[in-house]
Amino acid sequence: MSENKHMKNKLVNTTLTASIILTAVIIGSTLGAAQITVDTKKSTDINVTVNQEVALDVDPKTLSYSNVNVGEQVTTSDRDYRGITVENTGSEYIDKIWVNASTPSQRPFGSGIPTRYDAGNFMQVKLNTTDAGVDGAIVDKYYFINRQEFEVPESSLPAYIVAPEDQVTLPNQGTVASNSGDVKVGRFRRGNEELWFIIATAEDDSSDNCDGTTGEDSMLRIANVSSTPSRLGTVDFTDDNNGGWKEYNIDEFGSTMYGISEQSIPLEYSTETLNYDILTSCDNSMNTVRTKFAVDVFDTNDLTTSGSETEFLVNAGTTPGNMLLPGSTLPIQTAVQVPTGVAAGEVTQGKLTLFATANVSAQK
Repeated sequence: MSENKHMKNKLVNTTLTASIILTAVIIGSTLGAAQITVDTKKSTDINVTVNQEVALDVDPKTLSYSNVNVGEQVTTSDRDYRGITVENTGSEYIDKIWVNASTPSQRPFGSGIPTRYDAGNFMQVKLNTTDAGVDGAIVDKYYFINRQEFEVPESSLPAYIVAPEDQVTLPNQGTVASNSGDVKVGRFRRGNEELWFIIATAEDDSSDNCDGTTGEDSMLRIANVSSTPSRLGTVDFTDDNNGGWKEYNIDEFGSTMYGISEQSIPLEYSTETLNYDILTSCDNSMNTVRTKFAVDVFDTNDLTTSGSETEFLVNAGTTPGNMLLPGSTLPIQTAVQVPTGVAAGEVTQGKLTLFATANVSAQK
């Protein structure tokens, strides 16, 4: 009897064990006539703390545009991409976003070499959102990110450009010629049209930067009327033709070799007016950049402030609801616009880069 009793107990234990295993999968199941009560209200607390991290992801990773004609704007890539999407893959609230595009290292026009050109210099972006944090002035217009232009060499200067040094007067300085200064000529290209401009510097500016001893020695004159295949536009930049151009002072920025003109200068093309900040490198290279969102034009900008060098693509201020929250996305439409005078062939691959800062105090 004792042996049978022992075997019976063993069988019960075995049955009970099997019942527990089953109830882990099917809550409340029973075995035989016995009723087993399972407490389903017990729980385990789980605590997770996420580290602070500012991170962005951009897709697609490549935009390709083939068989583009000179003077043409193309808004769809070879794979039918109409833009990029930025995603906040980090854990912080992103309050500011800039973009930057690569530019040529030397003057490509007139070289006949396609690799002298940089695809980033053709890149344009547009926002079609009116979400909070997005500057309404940039919605629904394509802007070059930081389009770099170069001085037109004197040997290549068209004969119809009128800008003699003895007829261009600098602020507070008299004519350029009387100050042994310099007049440089360039053009802001856009598709098949261009706005001619001149930059005049005084004697002590011509080899160093855009600012002289008075603080207002250098200036920028931009044509009011663009040149197109059907019209010459403004080409006379003498003092007497002051109705044909607009003039802006150029001031030195810090100790760097570039100057900055007033912000939001209107460039009046035949179909629309686009406002750009104009930066100039007034050394012998005479690079000139029109920028809308670039954060490191001439590698001098400060990520911590907007300063006078750049404009934000997104600037949410201090309102958390206006920021790019973790896991949220921002679509940016892209296009390339190739100006006239670009050599046929594949140009050097460009790069579009995004920068972001986060407001670590915004998230509660």
